[in-house]
Amino acid sequence: MYNIGYGLSLGSLVIAVIIMVYFKKLHCARNSIHINLFVSFILRATMSFIKDNLLVQFVGFPGDVYYENGVIKFRDDVSHWGCRLFFTLFNYIVAASYMWIFVEALYLQILISVSVFMERNRTKWFMLLGWLFPLSFILPWVFVRIFEFNEFCWNINTNKLTMFIIYGPFTITVLIQFIIFINIVRVLFSKLHASAGQKTSSFRYRRLAKSILILIPLFGVYNIIFSVNYVMTSFDYIDETSMAYFILLWSELFFNSFQGFILAMLFCFLNGEVQTELKKVWHRRSLNWTGSFRTTRTFLSPNRNSVKHPCPSNENTTRHGDVKLNTKQESDSKLFTSDKKESNCESENETGMGDTGCTEEQHPCLNNNKYDHTNSDDITHRCDDIILLT
Repeated sequence: MYNIGYGLSLGSLVIAVIIMVYFKKLHCARNSIHINLFVSFILRATMSFIKDNLLVQFVGFPGDVYYENGVIKFRDDVSHWGCRLFFTLFNYIVAASYMWIFVEALYLQILISVSVFMERNRTKWFMLLGWLFPLSFILPWVFVRIFEFNEFCWNINTNKLTMFIIYGPFTITVLIQFIIFINIVRVLFSKLHASAGQKTSSFRYRRLAKSILILIPLFGVYNIIFSVNYVMTSFDYIDETSMAYFILLWSELFFNSFQGFILAMLFCFLNGEVQTELKKVWHRRSLNWTGSFRTTRTFLSPNRNSVKHPCPSNENTTRHGDVKLNTKQESDSKLFTSDKKESNCESENETGMGDTGCTEEQHPCLNNNKYDHTNSDDITHRCDDIILLT
């Protein structure tokens, strides 16, 4: 099941990264964070495929184990540096994927809580947090493994507390993400409560439900259940042979494997800016193909002389070439008009808002000269829909 999930996630994420890198109008801090999140899940899916298909019963690679009387045993005459390096990289990539989910939550929280956040170089701090911060607890884990528990491929824990060096920061970030999630839902609910009219209220409730459904996979809200399950299992509060443990385990495998696919769908394929850019490309290609077909048809037509030299009695009749030219000019005019409607990413770069993902006109919450950002009611009313920033 999770191989199918990781396969869908890997394919959809690769396509999503190509699309977001190819279109320059999609280049901004918000989409840069999305791309790094996608890359972390691409690496995670790749490492998971290797782990599930190359390891022998999750013990080690074929060169690290051998069979004796039908029982698999770990070899003691080799260094096992290959499988230990693999699991070090695997834990680092898992940690990076957790951290990039945390960066997404932190970025959204900053946008709704800080009025001015205009530094153009701030994206590098998110990059450092997403890719380098995991080393702060992966490297200590490696040292503990080398000097205290240097056994097997570092994937089997005789002392469960050693994994808390890694899962401890995981649990902390998941808790912070959950707090941010609750805060953003509170802000959205405040907007809903302030709305007047039955029609507006119904619309706001639907929008709130849609926003929550988007935030759940973005923040990985369900990870808090799995983190609690790991802690409870480590301290023997939950038996590993119980039905509850297996239900939570399979649920975790399902959500972890399909999360990349869900993120790619929500923040790339269903994204309005991405769809607009794809429609422009499709329109240009179809226009060029149609123009090429019409030109070929005109020159191959046996009556092309009559087209080039129409009958004088029919001076008011529009020539075929003019029809084609006018149609093409009209289509080009429409396309030029659509190009002038810039995406949020392009407009934010040109209006000096940096990479915030929105402009003052679209989200006045970025202008602290008009509002006091410490007032939650002001935040509630001046940000029309913070979820559109994702």
